[in-house]
Formats: sequence, structure tokens, C-alpha cells
Amino acid sequence: MKLTENFQAGVMIPFNIPGHYFKFDSVPAGLVTARFFKDSRELYEDLRDVTAGWSAKPAEGFDRVEVTSSLTQAVSFYIARGVVDSNVFSGSVVVTSLPGHSYGTAYASSTVFVANTPQNVLAAGSNVNGVLVVDGEAISFDSGASATGVMTAFLAKATAPTSAIDGDVILQSSFTQFVAATVSTDAARLGRQIIVASGKRLDWISARATTTGQRKALYTVL
Repeated sequence: MKLTENFQAGVMIPFNIPGHYFKFDSVPAGLVTARFFKDSRELYEDLRDVTAGWSAKPAEGFDRVEVTSSLTQAVSFYIARGVVDSNVFSGSVVVTSLPGHSYGTAYASSTVFVANTPQNVLAAGSNVNGVLVVDGEAISFDSGASATGVMTAFLAKATAPTSAIDGDVILQSSFTQFVAATVSTDAARLGRQIIVASGKRLDWISARATTTGQRKALYTVL
């Protein structure tokens, strides 16, 4: 049962209605109080100086409720023998991405590597305040590889790197497979997000020439 009553500020109004559940539905302003009674005994469960949305469910139920509003206004509330509730929200909800989970630029390439020759992802001059690297992944193949493998790396350095370890190694291939001693594949995947200092460029590079492969990077210039 939903009731709406016009209250005078600070004046209690009793409601001799039995129930097990009480909820304030509409309280335009100020605070409200509800005191519960059973067989002329005041119960421990009460609502004092609350706003809309507050509810109570006295364990033994009640047969009387005394309601007071701090302001002169109309107040609505529910009294029920069972539970009457709602998950409807008023107002607005703002959804934002968690820090580091979004990205500004996506890079992807399938250009084959020349040994120890970088493929530039971001120029040093474009990195003024730092770069957040969100993701990076590469897989490379070399049909003429020896037992040394391919070794692909993603590097940060102020100038162009000349090897797979020349600079800050953001990630490096951690998986290599050889087939018939003449074909090599390797894979690299960034395990966590990295912030690169300002003034450094980003490059993919391989220690050996490759015959095919793909690589990507997701990053945000700060």
C-alpha cells in the first residue's frame, strides 16, 4: 500500500496500519523519521532523520507507524506485509573508461623486417609529455632462420635503434619455434601497460630478416 500524506514541519502523524515492511518513497526535501510499534511497544527498528529510499523490515512486524517530517511537505511511503522494492534509479549515470584501458592511436604493419632495421611506430618529436603503451603484439617468420631464431623487439629510444636490444626494451619475443631446422617463428606480447618517458620514439625491430609477419601497437600520447 502506498500512502501520501501532507505533513506540517515537526508534527508527528500516526498510522495504525499493520505490516512487515516500510519504505519512504518520496521526500522532496529535508529529513523524515519513522518509529514502529507492536502491541503498544516501540520496536528497536526505526528510521531517524533519513531521506527517500530508506526502508525497514522489523523482525516481528508492526501495527503502528509514527511518521514525522522536518519540513512542511507531502511525503509518500509504502506499508506492506511483504517486501515491495525497486531497483530504478533517478538522475544520470556517467560511464567512464578506467585509466589506461583506452587508447589514442592504433598501429599495425605486415611489412617484412630487414635485419636490425627499425620500423618506426612513433617519432621522438611527437612524444612531448610521454606515451602510454596499452598493448603490443608481434609474430614473425623466417624461412631461412638458423638456430639463433628471429628475436623481435619493441623499443623506446631517443634515436633510431640499431639492434633488438638497443634502447629501452618494452617487449621482446619470448616464444620461438623451429621447423625442419630451416623455418623459425617467434611471438611477442606485452604483459602490462608501460609509460614511456618523453622524447623517446617507438620502434619495432628484428635481429634477423623475416619473410612474413605481423605486428601491432596501441598507445596514447600523454
